[in-house]
Amino acid sequence: MATITKCKWKTGKGEEREAWVLAYTDQAGKRHKEQFPRKKEADAKRIKVEGQVSTGAFRVEAKKKTVPDAIDAFIKHHCPRIYRAKNQLRKAGKADYRSAARPCID
Repeated sequence: MATITKCKWKTGKGEEREAWVLAYTDQAGKRHKEQFPRKKEADAKRIKVEGQVSTGAFRVEAKKKTVPDAIDAFIKHHCPRIYRAKNQLRKAGKADYRSAARPCID
């Protein structure tokens, strides 16, 4: 379930501000909060998030992962012998794997 609340505050200079806060819980029970300037935007995001959570499609970590992260995870999992000390590949080897994976991501 998600809720939208209006939040008002004063800045250090005494200016009044307001925003709409969307608070929701994901499938794992972790609480999330996002702030929006308009209620309409917060409500649109609420509808999207509630749909994703109910179908199990919501993934908060998807915002944090990039294609290079996925390539590095692939190399680490499938090519463990290539890793050197401290789980680091030689720069040339890492560049070769990234260039080989490029057709898959373009």
